[in-house]
Parts: sequence; C-alpha cells; structure tokens
Amino acid sequence: MYISRLIRRAFTETKRVWNFDRIWLAVLAPVGAIAYRWSTGQFSDTRGTLRAAFISSAVAYCGTFLVNLVRAVTLLDKDQRQELQVKREDIANLQRALAESKRLIAAPSLLFDSSEEIVGRFRLW
Repeated sequence: MYISRLIRRAFTETKRVWNFDRIWLAVLAPVGAIAYRWSTGQFSDTRGTLRAAFISSAVAYCGTFLVNLVRAVTLLDKDQRQELQVKREDIANLQRALAESKRLIAAPSLLFDSSEEIVGRFRLW
C-alpha cells in the first residue's frame, strides 16, 4: 500500500514538472536543429537528430521520475505530519469546547420565578 502511494506521488510530481511548457521546450530544440539543417541543405542527419531527441527526452523523463521517487518519501511524510497537525488542532478545539460546556453546566444558573425576581440556583450534575 505504501509502495503504491509512493509511486503515485512520484508520478504526480513528475507530471507536475513535465507540464506543457517543459514538453514544448524539449520538442523545440530538435525541431530547431532540423530546421537549421534543412535551411543549410544538410538533409542527411534528420533521423539521427530525431532519435537523439527522443532518447534524451525519455532519459530526462525517467530521470525526473527517479528523482521524484526519492523525493516522494519526504513529501509523503510531510503530508502525514500536516494531516496529523490538523487533527491535533481539531482535538484541542474539541477539548476546549468540552471544557467550556462543562464549565457552563457546573456554573450557577439564573432563573426567573413567578414573581419575576432573579433566583440563583446551582446545578449539581
């Protein structure tokens, strides 16, 4: 279960890094090189350029995934700590509310009797 969460987090971080702009930059460099070669009349190495571009992009993507796989451990721990802190704050708020309600229950209450005079009465529960 932890492994699947780890891989899912690493993949999510990799997708966050490899957004449209990053992919566009990875594609733009070999396209620019091919356009330059065609403009100078060197048609011979277009396949080599495309192959090198594909391999280097695949290596960069896999490398980013491996780095994020290592980072995902700390990211998951950080998420757990934040979630735990939120739950601790919720528990503290509930404990404060419970103490306040107990204090109000134990405090004397003021009631109006039939002559509309204020009479103090203590609750014992």
